[in-house]
Amino acid sequence: MTPHRLSGEAIRQASCWMARLWADDVSDADKKAFDAWRLDHPDNESAWQQLNQLQTQFSALPQHSASRRILMARRGLSRRRLLSVIVGVGLLTGGWTLGGQQSLPPGHRYATAVGEIRSLTLNDGTALVLNTDTEVYVDITPQARQLTLTQGEVMVTTEHHQTPFHFSSAQGQVTPIGTRYTVRQLEDSTVVKVQEGQVRLAPRESAQALVLAAGEWADFSATAVGAVQPLPQYDASWVSRRLVAHQMPLTVLLDELSRYRQGILSIDPALASLAVTGVFDLNQIDQVLRQLEQILPIQVRFFTRYWVSVVPAPVA
Repeated sequence: MTPHRLSGEAIRQASCWMARLWADDVSDADKKAFDAWRLDHPDNESAWQQLNQLQTQFSALPQHSASRRILMARRGLSRRRLLSVIVGVGLLTGGWTLGGQQSLPPGHRYATAVGEIRSLTLNDGTALVLNTDTEVYVDITPQARQLTLTQGEVMVTTEHHQTPFHFSSAQGQVTPIGTRYTVRQLEDSTVVKVQEGQVRLAPRESAQALVLAAGEWADFSATAVGAVQPLPQYDASWVSRRLVAHQMPLTVLLDELSRYRQGILSIDPALASLAVTGVFDLNQIDQVLRQLEQILPIQVRFFTRYWVSVVPAPVA
């Protein structure tokens, strides 16, 4: 039977809960909050059951398999690390379904944890900035340079180079033409924003292609490119660990902040009518939430350290 297709958010939340329940300092409050989460939506329970099934299948792999060798190569592999391997193999977004199989991209893996932003320079001089919870594979040979983004977001700054440069996402190819740009992998699309130079977008399953210029952005699926739109000012402020918002819907702001916080940050859709302008510190997410609670008609509920809900404030 084909596994039920779950949203990337349900999968992410299930993996967060499994990591939390495996932690040495898990509390009774965490366990009660987890039980409430499972009952909150059918997809939550389904994601949890499928994640458990995948964990069992992964642990039962025969000793001679490649995946088993990867696990056994490092003694003392923690349960948290095991979960990250399971999630990396079986829960990747962009058309890969829970329980499916997919070979890993070639090259060296670079990754960041939730809340981490990392800068690095490749051997060819290409500069990368990996945003929170990002994974990218880099394969540089004398014939070509290949970057593959499997999750998250990365800023790339390239210079003119005789060796071809290819950037792949789950939906297709992003080809720079001497430029600085960001690529973000979403569940069903790729978002490309160009700060300098030009970038060519080529969906995987379409002959359609589009060249973005500096100051433009667009998203694309595996079959089509979306409308080109002007790039908002301070769009890449995350590189300096700041999020700049100008009349941004509160739900959008909170969704962005949740990317930098461990655990689950749920948001009541009724808050979409509220808009926010300001500069927010990505190092202090909980402090930002409390500040927003002081200036907006919202209530921030900390059920546990790893589960926070933002809802409309009670009417006095």
